[in-house]
Amino acid sequence: MAKTIEQQVKETREIGRIAAISVKCKVCNKVFAMSRREILWYSNMGYPLPKRCPECRKKKGVRDNVSKKGNTSTCEPQ
Repeated sequence: MAKTIEQQVKETREIGRIAAISVKCKVCNKVFAMSRREILWYSNMGYPLPKRCPECRKKKGVRDNVSKKGNTSTCEPQ
């Protein structure tokens, strides 16, 4: 369901004063900053804010892609 303009403006106002936030990574415990632009992007997309730092997110993405590619099942007729 698409958000109305009023909902988008309200969300922007709610976080309009935030310049950046510090978040502690749940994997490596490193503190990383999220800019206002990043916060708005996640908010507008309807995603929760990340709990992993960019490095740990990248490592997780690579690990997930490798495990998906490791799947040897095919849909080809025999």
